[in-house]
Amino acid sequence: MSDDHGSNFITGFVLGGAVGALIALLYAPKAGKEMRSDLGNKAEELYGKAKEEYGPALEKARKSYEAARQRFEALEKDTLEKAKELEELTQKAVVKGKEKVAVERQRLRKAVDAGKGAFQEAKQKLKKEPPENSNPEAGDALAD
Repeated sequence: MSDDHGSNFITGFVLGGAVGALIALLYAPKAGKEMRSDLGNKAEELYGKAKEEYGPALEKARKSYEAARQRFEALEKDTLEKAKELEELTQKAVVKGKEKVAVERQRLRKAVDAGKGAFQEAKQKLKKEPPENSNPEAGDALAD
């Protein structure tokens, strides 16, 4: 970034000097032919300096572009790798979750089946045994 500022400063300095020289030529008392000759020379000089500055500036822009492109490609590759890792971790977590649900479902089924069995046993015992509050003699007394 500081290199850009230095290059911009130098370019501005050269262009400012050229513009100043052009203004000085325009205001200097010279003959028309001499003035046109000086202006032509200055124009050629400025054109030459512009050509000198253009090549390095273009090369610098190309290098900056290439460096940015390479950084982008590296970042893209890294991002794709991270996304793939994340996808694999997510798939593993889903598989583990499904396994855990299956285990818990089986455990719950066993518990429900055990509860049903206990209920059926208790029901059968109640059918076989008379109720505790039932008194057969009291039942006869009521029948009379």
